[in-house]
Amino acid sequence: MVSIMRILNLVITKFLNIRLFKYIIQQTLKALYPNTSIVYIDGGLGSQIFKYAFGLSLEKMTNCNVIYDVSWFSKNGRSIDNKNTRNFQLCKVFPNVKIKLAPFIISTLYKKYYYFDNNQMPFYYHKDVFITPPVYYGGFYSNCKFFNLSEEKLRKDLIFNDNIKREELDFQELIKNAKNAVAVHIRRGDYVNSIHDVLNKEYYIKAIQLIQKETSNFTLFFFSNDNDWVANNIIPLLNVNIKYYNYQGNNDTGCIDMYLMSLCSKIIISNSSFSWIPAWLNNEMQKKIIMPIIWLNPQDSFNTKGLETAFNIENATYI
Repeated sequence: MVSIMRILNLVITKFLNIRLFKYIIQQTLKALYPNTSIVYIDGGLGSQIFKYAFGLSLEKMTNCNVIYDVSWFSKNGRSIDNKNTRNFQLCKVFPNVKIKLAPFIISTLYKKYYYFDNNQMPFYYHKDVFITPPVYYGGFYSNCKFFNLSEEKLRKDLIFNDNIKREELDFQELIKNAKNAVAVHIRRGDYVNSIHDVLNKEYYIKAIQLIQKETSNFTLFFFSNDNDWVANNIIPLLNVNIKYYNYQGNNDTGCIDMYLMSLCSKIIISNSSFSWIPAWLNNEMQKKIIMPIIWLNPQDSFNTKGLETAFNIENATYI
C-alpha cells in the first residue's frame, strides 16, 4: 500500500510539473485571486500578531490583497516542546482584526508555484520581501519595522475583546491600584533546552533592581508558564519590602496574561513576542520597558542577522 502511494505521489508530482498544466493552473489562480498574496500563519498568539503585521505591511507596500493560510493549526498546532496545543486565536482575541482565509487547495497550489521562504533571515527587515503578487510567504518576519509601517491600523485592530476584559477583575484592580505596576514575563516551559533558552534568573533580578533604583514604591506582577520556577528561583531573592503577585494562568488563558501585562506601566519582557506585544501596545507616556539584548542562543546555527534591532522599542532599556 505504501509503495502504491509513493508511485501515485510521483505521478502526481510529474503531472503538476507539466508546463502546460502549470500554465493553466497559474492563470486560473490569477483569475480567481487577482493581485493576491498569501501569508502563512503559525505559532502562538505573539507569532500570529507578527504575521498579521507583516500582512498589513504587504498590503501597504505592494498595494495587493493578502489572505492567510492557517492550516498549520489543524495539521500541527503544537508548542515548541510539543506538549501544548496552539490554536488560531488572532481574530477571536482581537475582533477588530478582519482577515480572509485561503482555502486549503489554493494555499497548496500557491505554496507549490509561488513560494517565498524568509527563514534564511527571519529577523532582518529588507524591502526585497515586498514582491509583486502572486506570492506565498512562508518563514518568519519578526521585525518591529513591519509594525511601524502599519502602526495606526494595528493599534486600532489590536484591541482585546470584551470577554477578556471581564476576566480576572480582581487582578486587574490590583494592577490599576498599584502606583507603579511592573509586569515581569518569564517564559520557560517550551523554551527550556531550546534555541530560546538564554535568560537566567540574573537577568530578571538585574531588571528588577533597575526598577528599584528609580522608585521604591512599585509592585511586581509575575506572568510565567512555570510558576514553580518563579516561586523557587526569583521570589526568594527579592527584597522583603517588595510587593509581588504571581499570576496563576495556564496554556488556555494566555490571551488574558497578554491583556493583564498590557495594563502595567512598566514591563520586564522575556525574549518572546508574547511579552513584546503588550509592551508595544501600552500607550502610557511614562511607560518603562526593560528587555534582553540576547534573544537566541548565539551558538546555534540559526541566522540572527538583524536580530539586534528586530525588537527595538523606543526608550527601552536593554540588559
